[in-house]
Amino acid sequence: ERSASRTGVGAVMGSKNLKAVAVRGSQEIKLFNPDGFNRLSRDLHKKIASSPAFDSFRKYSGIAGVAPTNRAGFLAVKNFKKAGEFEGIGNFDARTVADQFYQGNKPCFGCPVCCGKKFKVKDGPYAGEWGNKTEEGAFTPLGPVCGNDNIASIFKLNNMGNQFGIDLVEFGQATAVVMEWYEKGIVTEKDLDGISLTWGNHEAMVKLMEKTAFRQGFGDILSEGIVAASRKFGKEAEACVSHSKGMVMAGIDVRMLKGTSLGFATSTRGADHLRGLVPVEFSWFTKMKPEEAEAKFGTDEVLNPISYKKAAAAIHFQHQFVLPDLFEVCRFSVRAGSKDFSFSDLFKLYSLATGIETDERAMMMAAERVYNLERAYICREGIRRRDDRLIGKWAEEPVPNGPYRGERIDPEKWEEMLDDYYCLRGWDKNGVPSAEKLKQLGLDDVVASLEK
Repeated sequence: ERSASRTGVGAVMGSKNLKAVAVRGSQEIKLFNPDGFNRLSRDLHKKIASSPAFDSFRKYSGIAGVAPTNRAGFLAVKNFKKAGEFEGIGNFDARTVADQFYQGNKPCFGCPVCCGKKFKVKDGPYAGEWGNKTEEGAFTPLGPVCGNDNIASIFKLNNMGNQFGIDLVEFGQATAVVMEWYEKGIVTEKDLDGISLTWGNHEAMVKLMEKTAFRQGFGDILSEGIVAASRKFGKEAEACVSHSKGMVMAGIDVRMLKGTSLGFATSTRGADHLRGLVPVEFSWFTKMKPEEAEAKFGTDEVLNPISYKKAAAAIHFQHQFVLPDLFEVCRFSVRAGSKDFSFSDLFKLYSLATGIETDERAMMMAAERVYNLERAYICREGIRRRDDRLIGKWAEEPVPNGPYRGERIDPEKWEEMLDDYYCLRGWDKNGVPSAEKLKQLGLDDVVASLEK
């Protein structure tokens, strides 16, 4: 379950005949203050278990965010042909899905949230399909993005993706692109080995995933990823693909979310919702008062999705989203924004574990060090300013409907926002971290590597 296939790291392992990395230890983990650590851990565990901030995720798991995103006008529908207003959204009602498919909890070890749900399909063509966890990164890409409102088929495709080691976000977006190609006549049923890939055709999606996994026919082309595949069908085909640094994103439409667009474009691995979101743009998700925004980011315009005054906010959240990885905790539990479990609690746990006193400033600097190290690495490999942008439909076309209808990314304002971002980061005009910034972060060896 939950195959870690994003960016194709498993495929790289396979190409090297590396099947697994096994780690074993026999020594005790010594804590600086075991009593204090265990006491705080138990206290936080109880608070999280009873906190209403986690209720939606606890009850409904990955399906919880689909309907709110649709209402807010951010849901990507039929390869960005629509923003929200998905005709089949009623089938994604969280309560209905829970009643029809969930069989109980399958939490990660020791987790009091229990968003992992055992599921089973009881009837229809996918009857008997069962498993333990489906992320929103399966429900949305395999659902509205492809015009598919058959929930049972999503559980089926979710299991297939895990078994084959296929990234469901990439596959969902790739399938939606090919559906648009099929609609426009760029590819035919003959090209697709007899598959009629119309919007919402879940049976065709199942066949396409099988062909992709086994590199059969058209699946062999798609197995290289949709960006590479599009080049085989010409400029019109390429124009249907939305990505950043070669990485597609299926789920939310970011054309109206200028800060999140910036976060996606400057993420070190491409269009990355785990590093690129600017939550203050989602008023229904993270509530911040104008005076708080002014104090934290220097402007309350960060609360306005279509404002380009987002550089400071994008940097802040890019660093903040590194922290769960540094602490090896679930980012969804921290991102819930609950007073019952916050980053300050993680800092306390860290000090009790290590004896090293720390605070938010020190930890955010550690995150900044990580981000600059990653950026220096990809700059060494050739990434520059020209790559810090969105490419394709979501960059070129206006929002077609909903509350943000007509909104698009303004090229001139984008470049100004990118300048602000680089300036605040201490990078040069081409997006390369300066020697001064790297030395300030204690990355002197990286300076030498970049200069070489």
